[in-house]
Amino acid sequence: MLKELKAETGRLAQGQVDISANVATAQKSFEEGFVAMNTRILKIEAQCDKIDDVKERLILAEEAVKTFEQTSTVMSSRLDVIEDRARRDNLIFHGIPDAKESWIQTEEKIPSLSVAVSSVIIFVVLCGRLALLDSAESPTWVNLRLRSLLVLRR
Repeated sequence: MLKELKAETGRLAQGQVDISANVATAQKSFEEGFVAMNTRILKIEAQCDKIDDVKERLILAEEAVKTFEQTSTVMSSRLDVIEDRARRDNLIFHGIPDAKESWIQTEEKIPSLSVAVSSVIIFVVLCGRLALLDSAESPTWVNLRLRSLLVLRR
C-alpha cells in the first residue's frame, strides 16, 4: 500500500509539474501578447497625436484659405473699379485697316491718321487692337489720358 501511495504521489507530482509548465507557458504567451498589444496601442497613440497635429494645421490652413478668399474678393472688386476707371479714358476707333502690325506701329499710326482725317494732333499714351473680327479691320483702342492728351489745331 505504501508502494501504491508512493507511486500515486509520484504521478501527482509529475501532473503538478506538467500543469505548472503549462501555466508558465500560458503566462509567457499571455505576457508576450500583452506586450505586443501594448506596443500596438503606443503606435496607435503616436499616430493619433500626428493626426491631431495634422488636424490643427488643416484648421489653420482652412482659416488662411478663408482669409485669402476674402482678400481675393476685395482685390477683385478693387481691380474691377481700377479697370473701369482705366477704360473711361479709352477711345475705340473702328475702320482703321489692320496690317498685322505691332502695338508700337499701331500706336504710331493713330496720330498720323488723326492728323490726316481731322487735322488734330493727339499724343497716344497706349493703344492696341481688340480681338480680330471677321473683317480685316479690328477695332483699335487708344488710351488718351487727359494729362497726356494734347489737342492742337493746325
